[in-house]
Amino acid sequence: MKIRTLVMALTALAIGFGSANLLADENKEQPKSPFDKNSCCSKSYVKAEACQHPCCLEAAKDNKVCKKCNAENGGKQAFDNGCCGKAYAAGKACDHPCCVKAAKASGICAKCNPKKAEKKEEAKS
Repeated sequence: MKIRTLVMALTALAIGFGSANLLADENKEQPKSPFDKNSCCSKSYVKAEACQHPCCLEAAKDNKVCKKCNAENGGKQAFDNGCCGKAYAAGKACDHPCCVKAAKASGICAKCNPKKAEKKEEAKS
């Protein structure tokens, strides 16, 4: 009986720690959008769409932010080369639920863009 109680207690602890880690990942701060706040790209991004201006589509092919429409962030890499980067280069918005949720909050999905998330963490330190 004592072994059974011990196994049950350890199982409960493992489940508790596992769910705590999941919650910690979910509450992790997202990197901000690569686009200037009121640019055409930003407005499209928040709607989970890709900006269709020719200059923006041309920059997107190289996974860059359009210099003409985004004075502050123009020329910088928009996304990591994962799902968001591939969709952006194709002139589309990433349709993963986690990415759509992050975009609506004017951020980038940290799960799908870990390099951008790392840079944000380094900048904080």
